[in-house]
Amino acid sequence: MDLIDAAGQSVAPILGCGYAGQEPQDKDGIPSNGLVIVERVGGGMTSLGRSDNPWLQFTVLSQSKKRAWDMLRQVREHWSKPRSQVGPYFIYGVREVLNPEDASLSSDPFYRVRSTFEFHIRGLA
Repeated sequence: MDLIDAAGQSVAPILGCGYAGQEPQDKDGIPSNGLVIVERVGGGMTSLGRSDNPWLQFTVLSQSKKRAWDMLRQVREHWSKPRSQVGPYFIYGVREVLNPEDASLSSDPFYRVRSTFEFHIRGLA
């Protein structure tokens, strides 16, 4: 599911969802500074014009446990800053709705941290 507004336009790019930059990559293709992977998004404008707060579940992937938690903090700080106009939207807050959890897999050499944020967003009228 994508984050869409009443006009059917995607909100996800405006929220900055996606990979966390173009850092040098290791042999597995993972940026050396880590990666933010957006797993699921939901909410947004309904067909009747009511707005459910958009939410985003993502995983931070890094070779270092400390770096993964640092990246989560950076993502939280980046999205927590109230912004003025961003495209046709105004983001006026974000709330972490689930406590961050260790999502590492025993068969995977990377450390994973998963979290879910809820965004407070409105269109410019």
